Amino acid sequence: MKIRKFIVRLIPPELYKLYRLYKLNRFPQVRLFHLIKNRLPKIKECTICGWEGKVFIEHTRCPICFSLPRHRLMACILNENDIKKKNILIIGPDMPEILLLKKLGNNKVVILNKEKSIFSDLVFDITNHQIENNSFDIIIMWHVLEHIEQDILAVENVYNLLIEGGMFLFSVPIYPLNNKQTFIPDYESIEERDLVTGHPGHVFCCGEDYAERFVEVCFQSKDTISAKNYIVGEFNRYHLDSNHLAWRFIK
Repeated sequence: MKIRKFIVRLIPPELYKLYRLYKLNRFPQVRLFHLIKNRLPKIKECTICGWEGKVFIEHTRCPICFSLPRHRLMACILNENDIKKKNILIIGPDMPEILLLKKLGNNKVVILNKEKSIFSDLVFDITNHQIENNSFDIIIMWHVLEHIEQDILAVENVYNLLIEGGMFLFSVPIYPLNNKQTFIPDYESIEERDLVTGHPGHVFCCGEDYAERFVEVCFQSKDTISAKNYIVGEFNRYHLDSNHLAWRFIK
């Protein structure tokens, strides 16, 4: 913490944002060695930052922006939609997701976090929203809802914040692998929750049926997007994960 505060004082704010966005403090030597060693052939590509090379770090992370398969799936989906002039709200984003929206050239992105950070435009809990209704064309929650006990209330608030015809795009981790049915597991400690849900902050073990929790929220259309739907060439080049699902709801 002291080192970070020291760095903050030394680096101009915009440069510090880039430092954080690219997670330059994480395994810099490993990433540099990887970039040199795996520069060719250019058979893999990151849909977030555009890096091309032989292989991702541990076959999952981009050596430049540190994106994971779930981030690259989000990029695939957004690239299929015209978002440049849309008002976008992204809730609880990871750094690669912020980088992606910057890359796509949208200057109407609002970042909502529950806690204040250098990337937060709004700070509050989505289960108790404080924004004027019918405000956004697109709202994104990517691997966030599984952390929220009142996830149905959160999605109801998302619905209210969207304009008519607006899109809600979200994804959650399917855990355990190939889990079909969403459930709330029993646990007695943070350590046990980590063990049974795959993450110490997860409330749910999400299944392929997760979106059915919002059946009573009156979106006019709902469709499921699977990483498996992408052609083999794209799937392999971007190194997507066949266990990843996303949902696109239209108000």
